[in-house]
Amino acid sequence: MAQSSYMEHKKRVEVNVPLTSALLLLEQLVLITCVYSAKIRVGHTEVGCTNCKLRSVKTIKKTLSNCCHERFHEEVRVEVEVEYNDIVELALQAFHSPKLGHVVIQ
Repeated sequence: MAQSSYMEHKKRVEVNVPLTSALLLLEQLVLITCVYSAKIRVGHTEVGCTNCKLRSVKTIKKTLSNCCHERFHEEVRVEVEVEYNDIVELALQAFHSPKLGHVVIQ
């Protein structure tokens, strides 16, 4: 029996993108797959969640808006551990460009 290309497995993804794109990516990921953990580093500030849900992402947004609002267009580092599948790969491809940054999947 052939394996489906939709097979899921846990993977760690690292992305360097502007903060606004990082928050958008995190929102997309929690809507399409299980996000086991996420971390966004803005300078010396690090905000994250475990077993992330949409309300967690909203909390991260609010926290970063309060402390780092002047940095929303700066490049930040995002580290997420997700249940990886074809849909996640498509979402990540949208954020993989010279203009937006780069994606590392482990």
